[in-house]
Amino acid sequence: MELLVAVMIIGILVAMAVPVYQTSLRFVKRKTCFSNQRFIEGGAQIYGAQHGELVSLQGVVDGDHPLMLEYIFKKPPVCPAAPKPADPLDPDSAHGAYSLDASGGVLPCGFGGHGYYHTGN
Repeated sequence: MELLVAVMIIGILVAMAVPVYQTSLRFVKRKTCFSNQRFIEGGAQIYGAQHGELVSLQGVVDGDHPLMLEYIFKKPPVCPAAPKPADPLDPDSAHGAYSLDASGGVLPCGFGGHGYYHTGN
C-alpha cells in the first residue's frame, strides 16, 4: 500500500512538471530563433558596411551564401525548432536554414510558430 501511494505521488509530480518543461522548452527555442535572426541581420549590416553599399543579399543563409563566404559567420545559424531528422524533400527548411529577402532582412521563421522578432524597419 505504501508503495502504491509513493508511485501515485511521483506520478502526480511528473504530471505537473511535464507541461512546465514543455513551455520552457518552447520559450527557449523561440528566443534562440529570434537571437539567430538578429545575428543574421547584424551580419548583413556588417557585410554592407565592409562593401560600402546597401545590403541586397538574398536567398537561404547556408554555407554558399555571401555572409558565409566572406567569413562574417563561421557557420550558418539554424532554427532550433526545425524538424529532426531533416526532411529530404525540403532540405533547406528542414535543416532550419534562414532566408534573406532582397533588402537583406531575415524572412519570418516557419518553424514552431516563431514568426518574426522585428516589428518593422
